[in-house]
Amino acid sequence: MELKKRTLYGNALGTKEIIDLADIFAKNIDKGDIILMDGPLGIGKTFFSRAIINARCLMDNFEIEEVPSPTFSIIQEYDLRYFSILHLDLVRLENETDLFELGIPDIFDENVIILEWPDLIKKFLPSRFLSVSFFQHNNTKNSRNIELKFFGEGWENIYKPLVRML
Repeated sequence: MELKKRTLYGNALGTKEIIDLADIFAKNIDKGDIILMDGPLGIGKTFFSRAIINARCLMDNFEIEEVPSPTFSIIQEYDLRYFSILHLDLVRLENETDLFELGIPDIFDENVIILEWPDLIKKFLPSRFLSVSFFQHNNTKNSRNIELKFFGEGWENIYKPLVRML
C-alpha cells in the first residue's frame, strides 16, 4: 500500500490517548520524517511533541531529565541511537530570512523533525511530511480532536497502527 495523501481523525482524545499516539510515533519514526504540529496556543502541540521525544528516548535508553519547549531556543536537539530528533518552534521567527539564517530547510534529510508553528516553512517542505492538527473537543478542557494528514509515500509504518488505534 502506498500513501500519497491520506487523512486520519481522532475525536475526544484525552491525555492517555494522546500519549498512546505519541508511543506509536516514537516506535515508528525514522530519519527524514517531518512532523508538523499545528493548532492554537495551549492546545497540546508541545505536550504531544514531548511525549514522542520522551518515548523515543526511553526506547533508545537515552536518559533525559526533561524535554524543554523550544519556544525561546527555537531548536532542541536529541541525539539518539539511530538518528537525531530536532524539536523546533517557529512562533518567534518573523520571516523566511530567519529560517535560512538558522539553516532550517537544510536539516530535513538526516533527522527526525518535529516542528511547531509551521506556517512560515510550509512552502520549503519536501513532498513527504506529516501534518498533525489539534482542535478543542466540544469546549471540553482535557479533550482534543486530532487530524493527521500524510503527504508523500512511505508512511505505512505509522499509518497502519494509527488506523487500528483511531
